[in-house]
Amino acid sequence: MDERVLEPTREGTLEEIKKCRRKIGTLLIIYFMVILLQVVSGVGNLVVLFLDPSGDMNILGKILFAALPLLMWFYSQRPSSSGGILMLYAVVEGMQAVIMLAMVVGLLFFGFGFDGPSSVAMLPLAVLLIFGVVGGLLALFVKLFRSARRLGNLMLAAGLGDRPRADRWDAAMVAAAIVCYLASALPAWDSIQSSMSLKKQLKQAPEVKVYRLKEAIDCMAGSPDGNLLALGTEKRLYVWDTRTRECVWSDDCLAVQRVRFSPGGRYLAAAGRGRPEGASDLVVYQVDGFRRLPGFDWPEHEEHKEKVFHDVMFRPDEETLLVLWHRTWIWNRIGWSSDEAEAVEATEESLGHKPGRADLLCSQCIIQRGKIEAPRMIRDNLPVGYVLRSEGCAYFSSDASQFIYPTYRDYKEFKWVHAVDTQTWEERVYQLDGYRLDFLLGVDYHYEWRLNADGTKAYLFCENERGGESQKTLLELDLKTGGTRELESWGRRLGLSADGGQVAMLSGSTDGKNMTLAGLHILDVNTGAKKSVLCKFLGNDRDYPLYFVWLKPDLFAVSMEGKVGYWGKMGSFIFIDLKEGEGK
Repeated sequence: MDERVLEPTREGTLEEIKKCRRKIGTLLIIYFMVILLQVVSGVGNLVVLFLDPSGDMNILGKILFAALPLLMWFYSQRPSSSGGILMLYAVVEGMQAVIMLAMVVGLLFFGFGFDGPSSVAMLPLAVLLIFGVVGGLLALFVKLFRSARRLGNLMLAAGLGDRPRADRWDAAMVAAAIVCYLASALPAWDSIQSSMSLKKQLKQAPEVKVYRLKEAIDCMAGSPDGNLLALGTEKRLYVWDTRTRECVWSDDCLAVQRVRFSPGGRYLAAAGRGRPEGASDLVVYQVDGFRRLPGFDWPEHEEHKEKVFHDVMFRPDEETLLVLWHRTWIWNRIGWSSDEAEAVEATEESLGHKPGRADLLCSQCIIQRGKIEAPRMIRDNLPVGYVLRSEGCAYFSSDASQFIYPTYRDYKEFKWVHAVDTQTWEERVYQLDGYRLDFLLGVDYHYEWRLNADGTKAYLFCENERGGESQKTLLELDLKTGGTRELESWGRRLGLSADGGQVAMLSGSTDGKNMTLAGLHILDVNTGAKKSVLCKFLGNDRDYPLYFVWLKPDLFAVSMEGKVGYWGKMGSFIFIDLKEGEGK
């Protein structure tokens, strides 16, 4: 063929190649903007979801995930690039879009319920919107695939490109794509640093002895002098001598939910679920000789109701015991579903009782007379799943002058604290704007709040919602003025010194094998001075510091999360002795 004919043809091909690269570049820039919106909105890389179910992306993963379309754009503009990698990229991203569509549609139809005609009416609009967005992305990937394929054909027809160089660029882009896709699944630098720090702390921290029980520990309390430690489990009540570190007494009274010594150390009270054989839900012992006092058989209420105890506290004179509890209906128990449950539900609804609701009450017990007075109704019709999720959602001050409990206005705003005076029974409500008291579903038992000795200040673990991203914080609430102050926060559990001048917080970590690190962090609320004490103990990967009690200025007891053994759920605890330093 005449060279004069070939030359215009070659020039036309080159011009088509330029147009093809410009089109590919435009498509990739558009997709980069989409990816940028994904990252900003918190939507991650679908490939990573299969490796990391949490879907959380570290900062490096976000940068590389957003940079991949730009890298592909840079590659597409290289004179030697033939489009093969771009075709592969379009296929992978198209598959992700299809998977995303299937997941979202599945959640819409099977994962969520519809609470009314309005939500049902919005469903078609939501489906159309989703199909529109995903359809647009699929159209983009189809165009990208076709343009990349056309680029390859044009390059082949024109006989252009350095094949060895192109192969090297293709290999580099495959490697870059793999890194960008998987980077978010790799541990972030702060996670690596945290792991290194944990190993260093475990190496340096002193090891303490572990004391074990046959049941999981559900509550703890120390005597006023700190020489006795009471442990409540699902089957028994134990008392340990903190000086000899030996168990000196136990009783199978009930499944203990709350336990407390009287201010002078004369009495020990425990409240919890009674035994099927008819034991009461409240027991009181005279500590000298551990003689059980008569007359505290808990009065039965309506047939299908159960009782959950939040706190017990003696008044300063030791002759009056206050019990804070709620009652609800048995069929409200999670997972309890049967024909019997449905029958009970129908009966209770016919009597005007609402499902999932409970009454919060306070009972006063006169020790010398062995009498439980009629309970005082604090609040009725409270949601069990949120406000009164479990025992321990409400607390007394140590002088029993008042107690606090949380409420919400809707399921998304859990930020009201109620303080009740136990002399006048007057109630004050505090609204914590900018803060949330809820964690996961309702009030998580891992997060708690405490009143100081005279009930003038409350200390609450909560979430600060200011500044866009929520952060856990320790909040001091002045119950006289309603003012708040943020304090530095560590851990999940909270304790106060006897004088209310110091706050102790508990944290813990495990190396995933058999060594656990317990951290005790003490903060002076007046000066801001802080110190941390670390110790390690031999357990397993399920041991985690959960409850603790401030026994003496230099002595703490820490219990672990119950673990399942050969004989059921087992409990364990340790002592942290600041004076000895080794917690012997």
